[in-house]
Amino acid sequence: MRLLSTPEASEYLAKRGIYRSPQTLRTYRCTPGRGPAFRKIGRDVGYEPLAIDAWADSIISPEINSTAEAA
Repeated sequence: MRLLSTPEASEYLAKRGIYRSPQTLRTYRCTPGRGPAFRKIGRDVGYEPLAIDAWADSIISPEINSTAEAA
């Protein structure tokens, strides 16, 4: 299992159409449940691609046909 660095995680999300800067991901790490799950390896942080995918899926709404459905 290869863990992604914070900049790599930011790029990985961008490929899914979710734009979060590395700094935003760092900020999310300070608030539990705000961003994707991560692992600590000493002082380093790594993101599992599956954890990023799960988080991305959790913030994307189901498909809707009009803005009235979103309410």
